[in-house]
Amino acid sequence: MFLSFLFLLGINSSVFINKYSVIKFFKKDKSGSDFYEINYKNPEITQTKKKNLIIIYAESLENFFSRHDVFGEDLLIDIKNINYNKISFNNFYQRLGTSWTIAGIVSTQCGVPLNNFMYSKSNKFTQKVKQFMPNINCLGDILKNEGYKNIFMKSQDARFAGTKKFLKSHGYDEILDKSFWDENNKIESDFDLFKYAKKKVLSLEKDEIPYNLSILSYDMHIPAENKKNKSTSSKICKHLNDKIYNDNIKCVSLIITDFINFLISMNILDNATVVLVGDHLAMSMTPELNDKYLPGHSQHSRTIFNYIFTEQNYKKNRDIVFHFDFLPTILHTLNFKFDDYRYGLGASGFGNLSETFVMHKIDDFGNDKLDILNYELDKFSSKYNSFWSDEE
Repeated sequence: MFLSFLFLLGINSSVFINKYSVIKFFKKDKSGSDFYEINYKNPEITQTKKKNLIIIYAESLENFFSRHDVFGEDLLIDIKNINYNKISFNNFYQRLGTSWTIAGIVSTQCGVPLNNFMYSKSNKFTQKVKQFMPNINCLGDILKNEGYKNIFMKSQDARFAGTKKFLKSHGYDEILDKSFWDENNKIESDFDLFKYAKKKVLSLEKDEIPYNLSILSYDMHIPAENKKNKSTSSKICKHLNDKIYNDNIKCVSLIITDFINFLISMNILDNATVVLVGDHLAMSMTPELNDKYLPGHSQHSRTIFNYIFTEQNYKKNRDIVFHFDFLPTILHTLNFKFDDYRYGLGASGFGNLSETFVMHKIDDFGNDKLDILNYELDKFSSKYNSFWSDEE
């Protein structure tokens, strides 16, 4: 009986150790300085003039899909041809704690990676956690404090990966997901989602309350090579007649283009910033693409597709950015003022670049042997752990 107890204890302990990466935690480098303590910024912030915000998180959208040598054409050309003032960072790299959807959202809105001290790259952890980073100030918190209404839209269940917990913990007032669509509108594709988003924007524009509408697309979630997405049968995409994989990607580009052109035609951008950003690099492609074009650790050199549409003519201060840089960059375009335009680990991509900012200097940019930034982000940090603590 006692031996059986010891056996079960051993099995359960092994499961716990693997599930919560206990060994990885104790192996974390605890020597040297605390990277987060030194580089994380939470400045005083003021807004000079209210401006609306629309964020489009485009599932798995990366610059690889623009390669003529791979696809025979630029599958994202429609977005690139949108006739409006727009800015793109050519070298938007994915680094530790940003490579899946909830991590992409957290890192762009909070300025830090999703890298818990008992961290494993698992959606189950964030889905079950009681409080989602309660002690960090994120985009939704900042905007709500300024009187904004924060709305989040996705076609799937927002409870997945703890997305709903994160949003509710950080200033989002309205979450439109599968539970809402089941009761009100039938949403089965990105075409349906962005069709509703047009109505939502017009409704928000009637109010005098500033707003942040964040939209998460889904059709690009592992785009099928043998089955067309439902959006491809929509009026926007039904003319496509290429390879199935190509058409699935091109259709997403067309839907996003149509939505942004709608915003332009309705003069929404006269007082709004539109941020289009891939949530992360594509996780899975066809075996042919993986074998021929994406060998080894290609994510170190691949870049995430992004555009910022804004009436103002901002000048980029660099082309190398990470997810963490989007929080201060977005705030900058919304007329917020803060020291050195630094927030979280990031710095605004516009204006004068702070001399204290080091992220773009220490990264290895493709040299896997010198993965310096990921190493620093993964080190033990009391400062980072305090973001998750139940106590301030």
